[in-house]
Amino acid sequence: MCEKDHSKISQYTIQQILKKHGVKSGTSALWALIVGIHHSRIYWTERGLISEPGMNQDVWENIREEQAQIILDEFGQLSKERIKRDNPLVWWLAGLISVADWIGSDERFFDPLVDTKNVRKVANEALNSLDFVPPKVKSQLSFYDLFNFDSPNDLQDKVFNTIKEPGIYCIEAPMGMGKTEAAFWCSYNLMDKGLANGIYFALPTQATSNRIHYRMADFVNKITEEKQITRLVHGNSWLMEDIGFPEISSIQGEKDDGKVIKDWFASKKRVLLSPFGVGTIDQALLAVIAVKHFFVRRFALAGKVVILDEVHSYDKYTGTLIEKLCNELVKLGCTVLLLSATLTAERRNELLNIDEQDNILNSYPLITGKTEKGKMMLPVEVEPPKSSEYKIIFSSIQ
Repeated sequence: MCEKDHSKISQYTIQQILKKHGVKSGTSALWALIVGIHHSRIYWTERGLISEPGMNQDVWENIREEQAQIILDEFGQLSKERIKRDNPLVWWLAGLISVADWIGSDERFFDPLVDTKNVRKVANEALNSLDFVPPKVKSQLSFYDLFNFDSPNDLQDKVFNTIKEPGIYCIEAPMGMGKTEAAFWCSYNLMDKGLANGIYFALPTQATSNRIHYRMADFVNKITEEKQITRLVHGNSWLMEDIGFPEISSIQGEKDDGKVIKDWFASKKRVLLSPFGVGTIDQALLAVIAVKHFFVRRFALAGKVVILDEVHSYDKYTGTLIEKLCNELVKLGCTVLLLSATLTAERRNELLNIDEQDNILNSYPLITGKTEKGKMMLPVEVEPPKSSEYKIIFSSIQ
């Protein structure tokens, strides 16, 4: 009986070739898993190695081995490196392979008879056609250019000048102090320096996501050289075309065989791959939950500025998932910005994964955090607003 699941066959073929090259069983099994999981089904045993699927030993076996060898030649020494399942590279690479498989299976770009010598050129043309390219950010924009205010307040200025590299950071300040603008200002700085490749702004509800979407879309249009779509990412965004995809009609103008070409990112599996998005927290949490293609979402968020607003508002279950998400995102080179008006010191320590003996100043407003390499950032006290309307907030928090 022949095996019909080509992902299982691919996994077994890679596994066997690596073993022939002297790669240890555990390592070869894991590298093969990264390739075989691209249809989101995991084939894994206690030993890691999968048994031979029912394959006909015909000409296709030789072709499979030839193609597998091309992959190994491309990755070179990497495939011989020892790797563990908790390595962030595992799921990042699995996500990359899945996305590459989706694009490579599109016969609009890749004819089955395409000359392999031209495959790089065709791949670049496909990515450009789908608009799956890094956004170009304008350099040296001022605070006024982005927000129409002459200068940032103390919070915004210190966030901009303190958070200079990927890591996890907590911005605590009362409502009305401009935490959102501070997060945007910081995000622009990181993208301008090449330290981030996009932004995802996560909020507790669809209603708050819809409102922030307007603000972020305006911000994105100001910082990018070419027009970018800021996508709305939640379960009902498809019902709100005028909010979620305001430019959709302009990008559906091309036709192929009489059919309108739909925006490639307008899919719940692919929408997070877009450089800019605003949505609910659950869309990001699916990157750390055992669901289909969770690794595609993890790949999609890698390297971005991920802003988590209202982090004090979640229950214990969701809060635990957020801690796991933050931990994984930092490993993937993200800058995680946690925004809150009423965060307790205990909860802050949990989110930043720091011990109580390393407790931060008992002050408010405050900026705290640590870099991607785990180095604690010196806490930055922020000048509180002078308006009397905040006195009740300060007294209740302090």
